[in-house]
Amino acid sequence: MEPLLFGLAAVALLALIVLFASRNRRDASLEPTRLGPSWTPPEGEEAAQTDDPEARARRIADVAARTEAAEPTVAAVLDIWDEYLGVLGLAPLPAGHRRQVYDPYDPPVARRGSDGLPEPDRERVARDVASRLGIEEAVTLEILAAEGGPSAA
Repeated sequence: MEPLLFGLAAVALLALIVLFASRNRRDASLEPTRLGPSWTPPEGEEAAQTDDPEARARRIADVAARTEAAEPTVAAVLDIWDEYLGVLGLAPLPAGHRRQVYDPYDPPVARRGSDGLPEPDRERVARDVASRLGIEEAVTLEILAAEGGPSAA
């Protein structure tokens, strides 16, 4: 009778090991998975340079005057443009910026210049603004052309 008890004990032990191993594997799969490179908003002096509300208001008013577009439209387009430049690493984003279109953990694929650095793509931003915010591409391109800054050309 001893071999039968030994066999049952071995089977029970093996079942416990399999059950414990599957539980650990299931628990490990519940841990959050890192999806990309880490990104944090700018801090300190860099954040102070991008958080000036007066400069932002002047910029919006200036572009609105040159394009005859409504200031809320200009503000929306310039916010998306700044976000696009920020996720490409071409310009800092304000510390309190909340993502609207572009994901800093999965940035858009940028065109590369002859020096290998990313170049902004105004046409892409215009398409994205049109699809996300409903602002016509032509209006967006006019605002971005009047704004100046980094260009795709």
